Amino acid sequence: MAKGGRVSGYVAAAVLTLSIAPVTMVGMIPTNFALIQKNEDLGGARSERSAREGDAKAGMRSAEDSVNAKGVVEELTDLSGPQERTTEDSSGEDDRGVRELLGKFAALNGVRAGLMGLGGIVGLWTALTA
Repeated sequence: MAKGGRVSGYVAAAVLTLSIAPVTMVGMIPTNFALIQKNEDLGGARSERSAREGDAKAGMRSAEDSVNAKGVVEELTDLSGPQERTTEDSSGEDDRGVRELLGKFAALNGVRAGLMGLGGIVGLWTALTA
C-alpha cells in the first residue's frame, strides 16, 4: 500500500472510532437523562443506601445533578446494591416509555459498537496491507 493510502486508512480508522463521541453526546446522553428523570419521578435512587439516606427526593434534583452525583451518597463507597423498587408504582404508559427509551439506548449503543469495530477493522486492515 502506498504511503498516502496508509495514512488515509489510519485517518479513516481514527474518524470512525472518534465518531462515537457525537453519537454519545447527541443521542445517548439525552436518553440517559430521560431514563434518570423517569426513575427520579417515581422516587427511584441509585442504590438501597441512597434511597434510605434521601437520594430519592423526587423533584429535588435534575437529571444532570443525578449524573454529577450532586446531593447523593458517595457512590465509590456505596456497596449496598441497587434499589429494587421505587417509592411509587409506574403506570403502563410509564413502562412503555421506559421500554422505548431502553430500546433507543440499545440501538445507539449498537451504533457506537459498530463504529468502534469498523474503526478497528479499518486500522487492522491498513496495518496488515502496508
